[in-house]
Amino acid sequence: MDLGELACWDPDALHDFGFALGHHAAELERVVGDIRSAGRFREEWAGPAHDAAASRIAEFASAIAAQGDSYRAVCACAYRIAPRLRELHAELADVRQWAAERSLGFAADGSISAAPGVSDTDRGVLHGRLDALTDRATALDEEAAAILARAFDEETANGGDGSGPLLFGGERARLPRLPQVPEVGTDPDQVAQWWQRLDDFDRTALLIERPESIGPLDGIPAGARDLANRALLDIERVRLEQVARQPV
Repeated sequence: MDLGELACWDPDALHDFGFALGHHAAELERVVGDIRSAGRFREEWAGPAHDAAASRIAEFASAIAAQGDSYRAVCACAYRIAPRLRELHAELADVRQWAAERSLGFAADGSISAAPGVSDTDRGVLHGRLDALTDRATALDEEAAAILARAFDEETANGGDGSGPLLFGGERARLPRLPQVPEVGTDPDQVAQWWQRLDDFDRTALLIERPESIGPLDGIPAGARDLANRALLDIERVRLEQVARQPV
């Protein structure tokens, strides 16, 4: 990713996209509940035809539910990436101002232009800041791609070679395994050390895919446990709404 691509990557649009996906996921969950409720037929129909129809309806509902899960995972990814992208944009604006104050400029590809008499020291500092900013943007892009690959790996699902789909930045993302989570009751200091050793991607993936394992673990930072427990509350809310819609 170069500086031009970073400047065009809109954190507000990314956040709004995540919000829209979260809304659609909730709608899909409602539809799944209605389909499953309608597919029970109460006692009005029985026999082989009923069993075949009920099976197909259950498969259809499960497919929709899986799509909703994918939407929620991508929504979580967008919410994870957007604030860090805003930080990169703020850093880019700061570098641009710093350079302008020293009669320096730079292009989208990182090439530097300077007025006569600009010191080599200022050139070097600007070059270092631009390289660091580009590296951080590329790392964020790759993290988003890996999260999305885990949530929505179409190629593997369709019998591909497992190399994953092309995602953010045209990068082909891998699907790393989730780390093993300590059991509930493990010494909190050991849990805290385990959490600190994880990288940002693994922490995010665990919060998305294993909230039931993260929420009750003493030693996990309070903010992370709160996110996990909120996810569990959302799951339980959907389950209770589905139960409430079932015929008595």
